Amino acid sequence: MTTAEYILKLQELHGVQGSIVKYTIAPSAKELLAAIKKRIFTDGLNSNNSQIGNYSTVPVYATRKQFTKPGAFVPQGETQYLATIKRGDKTYQRKAKVKTMYLPEGYKQLRDIQGLPTDKVNLKYSGKTQKAYIMEETTEAVLLGLNTYRASGIRSKQERRFNAPIFIGTETELRNYINSVNLRVERILRGVLIEGQSLKPNVGTYDYERLF
Repeated sequence: MTTAEYILKLQELHGVQGSIVKYTIAPSAKELLAAIKKRIFTDGLNSNNSQIGNYSTVPVYATRKQFTKPGAFVPQGETQYLATIKRGDKTYQRKAKVKTMYLPEGYKQLRDIQGLPTDKVNLKYSGKTQKAYIMEETTEAVLLGLNTYRASGIRSKQERRFNAPIFIGTETELRNYINSVNLRVERILRGVLIEGQSLKPNVGTYDYERLF
């Protein structure tokens, strides 16, 4: 390759930032997200690579709405509570009753009777929080985040409860991500500058928290 041809290849790289993100950061970030999800929702480990915690065994009265598998709900009585009623601009409360199931071993039993793991906290119940943890790309970066208020609230609550970060990458996960990006960048540079491959601009949009 002549010097002139090399310069032309460098010029081709200029202005295709979106493609660089698409072919290097984005695929590596997908791998990172998959690793984080497995650690949280399967292995039950926090961002310090320690067990997230144990499920509560404090007795509770559970309603049908608290079950992801309604068939496991066996009503054993009724629990009285204050229901909030809103009519127009007025809000008031009144006594109401709901059918409940008494669980002497608490939330741990709630999971157990539905066939869910109980040996360690893995934050997987209905699957909604896991589904809400997503990745999107912009022209300059890849963003990971929880895309519902419900999932974001669960993250905050659980990290406060167990006093440890859970949803950010571990040192190993982030190191593997950076190594993966570097490897893909090397392949891009070799392909464009030496082997004559071409990149086409690709633009994405999103607005979540940056990886770094």
